[in-house]
Amino acid sequence: MVPAMKQVVDDILTPNGWGAATTDDSGEAVLEVWKGNMRSQVASGKRPHIRFAASRDAPNIAVTYATQYRGALPKTMSPAQISEELVQQHVLEFFKVLAR
Repeated sequence: MVPAMKQVVDDILTPNGWGAATTDDSGEAVLEVWKGNMRSQVASGKRPHIRFAASRDAPNIAVTYATQYRGALPKTMSPAQISEELVQQHVLEFFKVLAR
C-alpha cells in the first residue's frame, strides 16, 4: 500500500506544495498530508491522514481518514480487494476532501 501512496505523493502532492509522510508498521499503512501547520480537529491535533489498517477481529482492511474538520467512518474490504489502483483511489478521494 505504501508504494501506491508514495506515487500519489511524488506525482501530485509534493509538486503542488503539500507535505506528506508515510508510515507502515503494526498492520497499518498511514499517509499524513499537510500544508503549513495544518492539524486535524477530529484526530486529537494530529496531521490530516488516511489509514489502511488490518482489522483485529476479522481478516479485513479498514480505511479511515481525518481531515482538518471531518473524519470518515471505516470502509472495510478484504485483503484480496486491495490493489494499487484502489489505494490510489482512496488517497485521491481523501485529498479532494482535504483540499476543499
